[in-house]
Amino acid sequence: MRFVVVALAAALGCGRAASTTPDLGSTTGVPCAGSECAPCADQFCDTGDFGKTGMCRAHEAATQQSFGCDGPEDCGAQGVFGACCMIEGIGAACSSAGCGTSGAIFMCHGDGDCAPGEHCCALASGTTYSACRASC
Repeated sequence: MRFVVVALAAALGCGRAASTTPDLGSTTGVPCAGSECAPCADQFCDTGDFGKTGMCRAHEAATQQSFGCDGPEDCGAQGVFGACCMIEGIGAACSSAGCGTSGAIFMCHGDGDCAPGEHCCALASGTTYSACRASC
């Protein structure tokens, strides 16, 4: 059954095989090693290095950090205030009410995804995962 859900999600354009260009927010999907996980199929990237290596999983616990989104485009189902929020050491997930003040930070693809005065900074060298920070 899980194969059918994942195959259907991929066929409908949610998640796909990785291309030679990084995910810049033009489509939903979370880069994960050599593929893209499909958030619309409840997939997340189980990774310890911000998607450089890892495995797409769904409906099971992460063994490392869990990234269910990598930017605001993955959180459209949460409505107008939907945001991709990261907590250091845990991972990222969509929120329907912004990232709040509990230490969560916004995931982004460019400075335009961030609040005024913040910049979209890569979380590690060699990854497309980025977060809004006061300085890089």
